[in-house]
Amino acid sequence: MPALAQVKDAGLWLNFAVERKITQKVTMELSQELRFNENISELASAFTEIGGEYKFNKRFSAGLYYRYIQRRQLNDYYLNSHRWFVDVSYKRKIKNISLTLRQRVQGQVRALEASSESKVPEYYMRTKLTCKLDLDKKYTPFVSGEIFYPVFNGEDLFIDNHRFSVGCDYEFNKRHSVTLFYMINSEVNVNDPWTDYISGASYKYSF
Repeated sequence: MPALAQVKDAGLWLNFAVERKITQKVTMELSQELRFNENISELASAFTEIGGEYKFNKRFSAGLYYRYIQRRQLNDYYLNSHRWFVDVSYKRKIKNISLTLRQRVQGQVRALEASSESKVPEYYMRTKLTCKLDLDKKYTPFVSGEIFYPVFNGEDLFIDNHRFSVGCDYEFNKRHSVTLFYMINSEVNVNDPWTDYISGASYKYSF
């Protein structure tokens, strides 16, 4: 059984993204994110992400993305990792409530200078449900929940992480928008599980 020791921390996530609509169905995005931990005193990780989404119709869409990650180690060295993932999303609107179910499959490997064991890809499935309240205004409040479970590792399927978020999108105009959120990110079914209490802000420029 996993040990019962609990580790708690406060974090801050900051994101900047540029979105380009190529056609009515294709959208490309480039983003940079900084994540702080240790009660927002240290830069835990930074990543650059690029990818695109294809919208089949009003309800179904799919995306393909790549993320370059620099993650801080205990010796203050930042280890590089490479992640790729595929998203498939289904959206449904019921009156003024918008529901989005997103299924993600991701793989990740560490940089070449890491040990040979770390070069073996780690695969995860991530299922996320987001509920937004469309008030026909510039701001849109939302809640979301997400679960993580490793796959393709030869072991039984189990959840080892889950997230719960509340926040609000605010659209200044068609080009500028921000998102503010608060998240509880918790590890489960592992030794010495972490629980992070995260505040976050994201800015997006669309053109």
